[in-house]
Amino acid sequence: MFFMGYPRPDGSAGVRNLILIMAVTDCMEGVARKISEKVRDSVVVTQNHGCLVIGNEQVIHNMIGIAENPNIAAVLLLGMGCESLRPDILAERLSGSGKPVEILVCTKEGGTKNTIEKGIAVASKMREEADKIKRQKTELSKLVVAVKCGGSDTSSGIASNPSVGVFADKLVSCKGTIIFSEPIEAIGGEEELYKRAISEEVIADIRELVQAEDKRFNVPGAKMEFMCKGNVLGGLTTIEEKSIGSLHKSGNTPIKGVLKNNQEILEKPSEGGVYFQEGTHYDAMTTAHFVAAGAQIIIFTTGAGAGMNNIIAPTIRVCGNAQVIDNVIADIDIDASGVMRGEESITQVGERLFNEAIEIADGKETKLEQYGYSSFIIYRKDPRLEYFLFKK
Repeated sequence: MFFMGYPRPDGSAGVRNLILIMAVTDCMEGVARKISEKVRDSVVVTQNHGCLVIGNEQVIHNMIGIAENPNIAAVLLLGMGCESLRPDILAERLSGSGKPVEILVCTKEGGTKNTIEKGIAVASKMREEADKIKRQKTELSKLVVAVKCGGSDTSSGIASNPSVGVFADKLVSCKGTIIFSEPIEAIGGEEELYKRAISEEVIADIRELVQAEDKRFNVPGAKMEFMCKGNVLGGLTTIEEKSIGSLHKSGNTPIKGVLKNNQEILEKPSEGGVYFQEGTHYDAMTTAHFVAAGAQIIIFTTGAGAGMNNIIAPTIRVCGNAQVIDNVIADIDIDASGVMRGEESITQVGERLFNEAIEIADGKETKLEQYGYSSFIIYRKDPRLEYFLFKK
């Protein structure tokens, strides 16, 4: 099977053809947004962890991965001029992507007004060139889909997530790639992941990933909540119960490996299959990690109707709660509530989702894409806490 993708110089293919305006540090975000206002199909990304290099290595790895995402056609990098994390550091690492990359530094351009005006001109030219790239028939082996759940309830584990699991297995059977994350939501379900791992090494990597996240959330004297109010109101009682439901969305195909995402490295899938990504469970932050790893599409299941959309990867929203769907039907792409009523099978919903994903890869807009509602947050683990928790 195929999808109609935008070919990229590195051999990948995008399902969208966006211009990325990246404020390398957040002090340039306002300039980036003023430029984007004048450039069609452009998106703005920044990070909020300061302008230093040392200690920000994970942020840098993710910014590079985001710019390399197949949905990005060209990149405009913006800097202030006084930062340690300079745009040219990113540009140098992006040179291998083959994409057009330009740099503007505010203090060298004569200030904010000049930078905005020149940025509009540069990004508009990028837009003109990107419009010349036409969709081509592309094998599904080049499609990377990430799966995430949020605002989970009982219908998530019974209907939505298992339906996504059917989709995941079918995509992998076509040599495509599935990425899932949320290691804190694997607690209690680790044994199911171990059974699917292709090797003892992968089992060890999964175990290390889950145990490390458990340790971060259970620092003595500073424990953190990882089940939200909506989970409890939706009928979930324990993290183990939530985990078993959550893991269904990755399907039943063997897990090929763990994708590291830390201060040392950001790994991407090397071939088709299922991969567990190191990361967090926070919605917008997890999906930013997915984009950095190369995901062109995100599937997001919700029982509470959580309005999640990523600015770079179109986000397909799946819900199995009929009451919620009645309230927010305009936000839901796939209605899985028929499973709860016994009117439709999990396999049937999964097949519908697969067909919908191909249409969206071909250019159809998701419900929230049509509204223009989106979010994007680059996350990093605090390197100081990591040292004290895991120093050897």
